[in-house]
Amino acid sequence: MRTTIKNLKSQADGAAFAQAINPKKEPLTVEKLRTFPGCEHYSDEEAEQVVQTIHQYALILFECVAKAKVVPLQHTNNISYLNPIKKKAS
Repeated sequence: MRTTIKNLKSQADGAAFAQAINPKKEPLTVEKLRTFPGCEHYSDEEAEQVVQTIHQYALILFECVAKAKVVPLQHTNNISYLNPIKKKAS
């Protein structure tokens, strides 16, 4: 079964998408990775490296978030952290 990537417009959309594609919160496998668009062609070795890299990245993010100091910002209700930057680097 192929996984369809949706256009995420908010953090709530991101959380709902994560819940929908992995409701049991199982670790990413090579087989699951290959269900995502653009990942079908990876060799076993390449796919395993991608899975390990994603796992390591998730651990780094978790560690950073766990150590983060919460700083409330005013007027940020219009900011979506999931929207890509549309401006090209100069």
